[in-house]
Amino acid sequence: MMSGGFQNAGQNRSQQGQSNGQYNGNKSGNGSQKEKKFHPLTRGNIPEFSFDEVKKTLVIKMSTMKMDHIDDMIQSVRTMNLFDIQSVKPTLVLVTNDSNPDKEIKNEERRTNYLADQKDWKARKNAFDNNKRNVYGMIMKMCTDHMVDKLEREADFDNKLFNDPVELLMRIKI
Repeated sequence: MMSGGFQNAGQNRSQQGQSNGQYNGNKSGNGSQKEKKFHPLTRGNIPEFSFDEVKKTLVIKMSTMKMDHIDDMIQSVRTMNLFDIQSVKPTLVLVTNDSNPDKEIKNEERRTNYLADQKDWKARKNAFDNNKRNVYGMIMKMCTDHMVDKLEREADFDNKLFNDPVELLMRIKI
């Protein structure tokens, strides 16, 4: 009989690798890649990752999320300009030329299309408003504790920064 044996000799395959509640120091599966976070700029303290590197990671995370109309928020973050949802609101344009023999038929068709477009736009606007809150949460999760403290001290944190993730990113950047 061997004395010394292997470390896992008394365990079957399903038990090998289990930590019995002990922390092994590995937070994620890959262990070697550090999570990118937004850091406040302070004198003498150089952040590990640049703002643009962390923003790029944010865009990648957003791109992989299954949210309706997430492209509007991706565009907003990439350009650092909040998408104007009102600019794509449908408008009803009717034929006003009385000499047009198909005026009533065309106007009825335009009304029907407008109602369908209006319904789609409302769904897109609701998704946009929900996505703003989701992206706000994603950004805040990607901030260090010091950055969160700095942002929460801003006078308009609860109203402006909470509702505008692009403004939140701009405040993080400066």
